[in-house]
Amino acid sequence: MRNWLTILLLSVITPCIAQDDTTEVAETTSFDIALIEDSLAFYRNAVFKAQEDYPRMVANENFLSWMRTALDNPNSFEYGFKKIPSISTIVAPDKSFRIFNWNVENDDLSQQFYCFILQNDKDRTVTELLESPIDPRKPEKVVLDEYEWMGALYYDIIPVKNNGKTFYTLLGWDGNSRLTNKKVIDVFSWSSNGNLKIGAPIFKSKNGIKKRIVFEHNGDVSMTLTYHEDKAQIIFNHLAPMEERLAGNVEYYVPDLTFDAYELSKGKWFFKEDVDVRNKQKPKNDFYNFPKDPVKMPNSKK
Repeated sequence: MRNWLTILLLSVITPCIAQDDTTEVAETTSFDIALIEDSLAFYRNAVFKAQEDYPRMVANENFLSWMRTALDNPNSFEYGFKKIPSISTIVAPDKSFRIFNWNVENDDLSQQFYCFILQNDKDRTVTELLESPIDPRKPEKVVLDEYEWMGALYYDIIPVKNNGKTFYTLLGWDGNSRLTNKKVIDVFSWSSNGNLKIGAPIFKSKNGIKKRIVFEHNGDVSMTLTYHEDKAQIIFNHLAPMEERLAGNVEYYVPDLTFDAYELSKGKWFFKEDVDVRNKQKPKNDFYNFPKDPVKMPNSKK
């Protein structure tokens, strides 16, 4: 109860401080980013401590507000933000952008995702992605933008050159629901006028060209989805129903003992079935405890 009252009190005080342009808080460029990080860490921990959706939402709204303040700071691209628990702050390999990405788990075990993209340009452009429901019949067929993002928690970025343009392939996780989890291969790119595009027709699957790849499986098991640079392959568990009669019901799909892959060739990803995974390099999945144990709230099913 004391934690909840503290969060509520600070949620009232913080906006009042921010609205006074004579305070140090309002002067973002002069405000010590380390102090901003302390506030971010406080509210992120408050999210984990909250036992119900409402105080969790209040804490996260304050975290969002302080994140916007942090990303206005000219030092935010280089700053470590190491005090903040369970948040992805990965940088693209070519250092063109950095993402700030996290999840909040609700009481019903559904997930809410948040993401900012901080570009390493002269203006340090910040783009906030807004999660939006996507037609479940065609999640792999549409190109989206920052206003209709299919939320995920990203843990790897793979730049791909195609006709002189760079498409950034991202690997992500979505806890989804009580019944199923998802893994996602998505794409970020920017148009000539600087607009963000999410998804691109660079995946050649068994069922034709797709703009992203979505895997959905039983929520009580983990699925591997990792990039292996030595083979230019994204390797993943082959998913199959627990019993043949359950085919088509994704909540009963689990990894079997085989692996498939998408292999990079001439700027596109081509599906390959039943690949050999022996003697592979260590994958890039070392951001906090992912993907073996994705970020969960205290009431998690895992």
